Amino acid sequence: MMHALARSHARTRGVLTLALGACVVAAACKKDDAATSTPLVRHPPVQTGALAPAYSAPALNGATVSFGGTTNALTLVNVWATWCRSCKEEFAELEKTRVAYEGKGLKVIAVSVDQGSSTKVQAFVAAQGSQFPVVHDHDAKISALYGVGGLPSTYLIDNSGKVIWSLTGSFLEDSAAMFAAIRSATTAATPPAPAPH
Repeated sequence: MMHALARSHARTRGVLTLALGACVVAAACKKDDAATSTPLVRHPPVQTGALAPAYSAPALNGATVSFGGTTNALTLVNVWATWCRSCKEEFAELEKTRVAYEGKGLKVIAVSVDQGSSTKVQAFVAAQGSQFPVVHDHDAKISALYGVGGLPSTYLIDNSGKVIWSLTGSFLEDSAAMFAAIRSATTAATPPAPAPH
């Protein structure tokens, strides 16, 4: 009986030693992985009046899209995903907004945070026939950078790089405020006509 008990304790110590060794190896691997990859730092939500963080990424068409920071362009940025019903419902309105205000200096950019491949995003955008740039940010870097708290999220960035209007949720429910901000920004961005002599 004593021998059986001693063997049982020895077996238990062996299993515990192996388990501890596996944990040490796993921790070392995680530490090495952490050293080679850069984790996303989640920033607090960007507030109206704050400088918009600089963001740059390739669009689905291959062109580089940049906004925020010192890009000096009036830009409406919509963060969305194909699985978000409200996002898809307002997508056509983004194209109408582009058509109405592009001649007055407004750029419209949509940033998809769908995970995985771009297939669904490309198919949805193609079906919409939208002419504004669409980025597929599968790592959701914009969510971390802008502190996105929900989808859709929309930001209007003025020529000085400041966020002058933003909304989490469908802008279709508050379109009057969005269009008032766009009209105000496009009017402010248009230089006055010279006075007649």
